[in-house]
Amino acid sequence: MLAIVVDDEINILEDIKRNLLRIEGVECRGAFLSSLEALKFVHKNTVELAILDIEMPGLNGIELASMMKDVQPDIQFIFVTGYDDYALAAYRLHAMDYITKPFSFAEFSQAVTRVGIMVDKLGAGNQNLTSRIEVRTFGKFDVYVDGTPLFFKYSKAKELFAYLVNARG
Repeated sequence: MLAIVVDDEINILEDIKRNLLRIEGVECRGAFLSSLEALKFVHKNTVELAILDIEMPGLNGIELASMMKDVQPDIQFIFVTGYDDYALAAYRLHAMDYITKPFSFAEFSQAVTRVGIMVDKLGAGNQNLTSRIEVRTFGKFDVYVDGTPLFFKYSKAKELFAYLVNARG
């Protein structure tokens, strides 16, 4: 799993990097003191996990996570912070965990492992998306998946799908 760490405190940043090295299957691709530098990195590189502090100068962790989601929608987040005031905002971004400082290695490792399981599931799901979908719109409206006609249980569902196909292009 490819991870980055963003924290404005160098000692916490180094501690999280050391903890990531202890967890099998995790590669720390970058550690950043600046949220803007981390955002630039995410624009150019694949990242599966971002471990973010919240209270940082410039962009705070919540704003940074929102911008990272726009760039890489499948990115997962763990927030590591000294404040518990932002937990609701973090979970609205579908954060995998919210850890308050100071934290134990066991707590941190459990959170990272949970993200690893999620990343594996997302990767497996993307491999199954190799079906060929064909939509025929002339005459009768039909949808085929790998040559097999798609059955719509309700006619309204088929009408809505036809409308969405039409609206898209």
